[in-house]
Amino acid sequence: MAVTAGDVVRIVARMALFGANDIVNVFHFLIQANTFADDLAYMAGQAQIMDDLYTLVNPSINAAVSYISVDGQNVSKAELLPSASWPILAVGGGAGEMLPEMNAACCFFRTTTPRVRASKFLPPYSEGTNIDGAVSAPSVLLLEAFGDFLVADIVRPNLTENYVSFNRITSVATPVVSRVVPSRFRTQRRRRVGVGS
Repeated sequence: MAVTAGDVVRIVARMALFGANDIVNVFHFLIQANTFADDLAYMAGQAQIMDDLYTLVNPSINAAVSYISVDGQNVSKAELLPSASWPILAVGGGAGEMLPEMNAACCFFRTTTPRVRASKFLPPYSEGTNIDGAVSAPSVLLLEAFGDFLVADIVRPNLTENYVSFNRITSVATPVVSRVVPSRFRTQRRRRVGVGS
């Protein structure tokens, strides 16, 4: 069944570190309009959107990160969507040593509902983006562009959608209205498949 207006779609931007360990960023989008012929075409279009989004921050992401796939699920209809390849991005564009894995640049997103927000912790950055725990000014600008991309309505020839904060328990999708980019790296536990808890 095709993705239609009003559906909430979960998109998983899948990457890997050193070719082995998964890095996953999960996004939820509320579909406003979709004229793609089928879900395969929709996911190819969604992969292009993810590619455009991550191209904004790719200069900061370490070269040890590789882009694997863009996966999806139509949450509203409880259907898996076909997996798609990243159209252009292959590896991170940051040179030099990688920052410790637990250090993550992040972007927070506010909604109009109190205590409801979204956040994105990005893949490991390169050493040149760090100034004593602070994110370098050029990298902050890239993060702001990343956030602005998601706050604005995403409008493409065959697709219009909004980035939302989605509550799995209540199934409520709340559109984001602004972004906040912290000037310091945050700590994030990166889990390893098959290792630890």
